[in-house]
Amino acid sequence: MPMCGRGIGNLWQEKQALWTASLAGLPSSNWAKSPPPVEAPSTSRVRGRVTLKDRRYRYVYGVPARGAPMSVQQQGQPLFEVKKALDHGVTNPIVARLTLQILDILEKTTLSQEKRDEIGGVFMNSLVRKLLRCWEIEQRLRDDWEKSVANFKPPGPGAAAVEVPQISRLREDCEEFLYSAKNFLRDLVVVYSSLHGTKYKEASDWTPVGKRTDSVMTHAQDKYGATHPNAKYFAQLPACVSPFIEMRNAVEHPGERSGTLITDNIALKDGRELVPPRWRREKNGVIAYGPVPIIDDMSVALKNLLILAEGMLW
Repeated sequence: MPMCGRGIGNLWQEKQALWTASLAGLPSSNWAKSPPPVEAPSTSRVRGRVTLKDRRYRYVYGVPARGAPMSVQQQGQPLFEVKKALDHGVTNPIVARLTLQILDILEKTTLSQEKRDEIGGVFMNSLVRKLLRCWEIEQRLRDDWEKSVANFKPPGPGAAAVEVPQISRLREDCEEFLYSAKNFLRDLVVVYSSLHGTKYKEASDWTPVGKRTDSVMTHAQDKYGATHPNAKYFAQLPACVSPFIEMRNAVEHPGERSGTLITDNIALKDGRELVPPRWRREKNGVIAYGPVPIIDDMSVALKNLLILAEGMLW
């Protein structure tokens, strides 16, 4: 089975225009017609009185800083503790789009302040961290692969052996990537439930699994109709998101319902060409997913997860 190369953003424009019209308490139709998210500018305002310019901080709402002058607090301007929490600034699109953009969207909704804080907290304290971890792994593997290609010396005429480079900790990095991706989806489905009044709370709740038909995908179809952009948007999940959940399940329970995850390191083709690391999921001796290049598949996953998270509020 090939990877979902087209990405979950296929229906972005159509879904974006109608998304908020169907969700009580979310932005008006005028806001929904804004352009798709892009990387944030270098300077953006965040809740509170702090302006970010490529800084890496989180905001502890409602907690006065120690030693704050009484005159400031008496003016009705509560101080916020600012703590470094991320190793990447807003020039990283994951940080920009899952923090600055999301907080800005939430401020334009009619949701209660308590609900906005709840959802914003999930994005700020959980989702951005997990997706950044996935991105860091993908970037490290990509760097290792590119260095391997650059330093590889094909065998000369009559050579009896050739050194094939390998990526250390490939298996461990693959498992950690899938672990963070699955936990990202688990926390994101809680946001969906918070907005829609559902009780979904597991990563597997996005799509129907086995005999269980109730899921975010079927909920959207029942609520909006199968031809609605929202329903069509979530209908992409089995091909674009579920494979990564299944691969993580195969790691946690090898040989059981999801089968077994198999990873292959760098290989040699025709004695002269390097083949990038690949992974596949096998079940009962049959390939259920893959084999596909790991790094390219991780890149697709990152894009799909990022767009899916944004889609919760558009």
